Amino acid sequence: TAARRAPHESQRSGNSFTTCSDVPYEKNCYPHDPKWSCVGFGYLEDVLKLIFWFASSTEGGMLKGKNGDTTPEAYATAWLKCLAAPRKTYDRDITVHFGGYSAPLPSDEKVREKVLASLREDGFPVVATTLEAGPVQLSLYRDFDVLRSIYTKNRAHVGSWRILSPGYNDHEVDMSLAYEPEPKKLAYQPPAAYRLGQFHYLVTQEDGTLRGKGWAYSIVASYVAGYGEKQLSHPGSFRANFKRVGRDSCKTQRKSV
Repeated sequence: TAARRAPHESQRSGNSFTTCSDVPYEKNCYPHDPKWSCVGFGYLEDVLKLIFWFASSTEGGMLKGKNGDTTPEAYATAWLKCLAAPRKTYDRDITVHFGGYSAPLPSDEKVREKVLASLREDGFPVVATTLEAGPVQLSLYRDFDVLRSIYTKNRAHVGSWRILSPGYNDHEVDMSLAYEPEPKKLAYQPPAAYRLGQFHYLVTQEDGTLRGKGWAYSIVASYVAGYGEKQLSHPGSFRANFKRVGRDSCKTQRKSV
């Protein structure tokens, strides 16, 4: 990440949604070529989950700041400062179809099945049938819930950069849409983690299930990735709790099995 633009919110039918843009680049590829890119969008709860999902990648060093290593709490704080000074995003027409690498949707069969299933599950069967046959014309405002069903629900497989290109976010700050909640403490609950071997652990996931992970940093990363809902109910509590999980969990919660 070389820079970070304020997430950009707009009004739609009395509700606000947020689009997030960043300037990422691959550090191992030269020359470095950072460019603005939309990294996600959704309602507030969606975006908070996205922010902490990204923040979890800083723990193992996969995601860094422009000056090198960063921490989950520093990364999340930077995004929340952006949410406190959001920019307007205006309506636009968006054509969605399956195609090649840079198409609005990749043609991979598994991704295709996931997208069509999401649309049908969310109550958009007509859109799913139309998209299955060819292009669909959508509006960012009017059809935001359709776009959310396609891209936000399938964020691990379909990047929102495919439909929101650089320049979509170059608008004025609108403080009426600012996210500035009062801080609220949340008692720290250490994550359950179990040692399987010298470098492998079972770590509790967001849904309460256990998943095999390698290396101890995954205990902290899993805790961070699932913190979006906690930020919604207990704003700002992550700052103290992330320090606790980083300091304590790797010492006290690694039980052998």
